[in-house]
Amino acid sequence: MLSTIVYVSRSIKLMDSDELAEILNVARSFNSANDITGLLLYKDQSFIQVIEGDIKTLEALYARINDDDRHFRIRTLVKEPISERKFPDWSMGFQNINKIDINSLPGFSQFMSPEFSQDNLEMHANRVTELLYYFRARS
Repeated sequence: MLSTIVYVSRSIKLMDSDELAEILNVARSFNSANDITGLLLYKDQSFIQVIEGDIKTLEALYARINDDDRHFRIRTLVKEPISERKFPDWSMGFQNINKIDINSLPGFSQFMSPEFSQDNLEMHANRVTELLYYFRARS
């Protein structure tokens, strides 16, 4: 069954361009081989990621993501079946939004700021999804 998972997490430290490139290269290789698509956003130690694919493959990948010690406070915001992919051509799109003035972007919220508490982030799932779709449309 075709499904999607959207989650947020915090990296244990600020990641530089080389570290982010390594994550992206590994993700793209794995995702291409396993028919997974999606997008990863990074800002100030915060990740937002959407992944799409067969539910069993996604669950196995998500278990690996949860075991990755480079990040913590992983919160699942969306996990649901979908009728079609929103990122069909992207083995893994990526945007480091540290260099973008995102305060005026549709769907922007302080949830990607270090000071924001993720305790009730599930209430913001629609805004997170809107932000992901915004970057898809701009690429």
